[in-house]
Amino acid sequence: MARELFLNYIHNMKFTKQEAFEKLKGILTESGKTPLHMSERSINEQLDTLMPLIANDEMELDAFVEKVTSTFKTMNANAKNDQSAFVNDWKVKHPEEKPPQNTPPANETPEMKAMRERLEALEQRETQRQNTQTIEEKKKQILSKLKEKGIKNEEWCNGMIAEIAIDKDTDVDTKVNNLVAFYNKTKADTRGGYTPRGGVGGGEQQKGEWDDVRKERETQIGSQNKSE
Repeated sequence: MARELFLNYIHNMKFTKQEAFEKLKGILTESGKTPLHMSERSINEQLDTLMPLIANDEMELDAFVEKVTSTFKTMNANAKNDQSAFVNDWKVKHPEEKPPQNTPPANETPEMKAMRERLEALEQRETQRQNTQTIEEKKKQILSKLKEKGIKNEEWCNGMIAEIAIDKDTDVDTKVNNLVAFYNKTKADTRGGYTPRGGVGGGEQQKGEWDDVRKERETQIGSQNKSE
């Protein structure tokens, strides 16, 4: 019953949920200059909770956004910290191997040294080209498999792929499974509008943070309906 009252109340507001979403996303990404770390779904779910509690039919969009920006900034910072922690943990567990150093032969003449260095440079460039091509192909495979697993947020996928270590020997399936597990954990932590653990602001929001506002809003809306 309370949710129905909230939905009816939203219809009379001066701005839409989509307008609030676009405004907040612009703030969190600095108008597209920085990546969005939390998911768009988390923004929408949090708006479903906050709009009926805070907005009313007289409130303008800017006034609403000003009241809730700090909450969304905390959620976005927490998501960023969780992603960074995952990347750092991955790099620790999967360090990049250093290539072996070539030892010059004994009694090497200057001419032989020059020739050897030219050949090594050519070989190194060709190896780098092949490795780059292989890595780019693996990134495409990882992105494709993440989509197959149901992760449609391409911005999140590309951001994580850019951060984690990928080389010519990377096992694509293992990488995908780890990313899917992390994505699902983040979704579970943020479901219902609460932030992932370990971020700015001291961790998860307290679940009763909006209870007093919710009760007051329900009373106001109930009174308005009775008077009508």
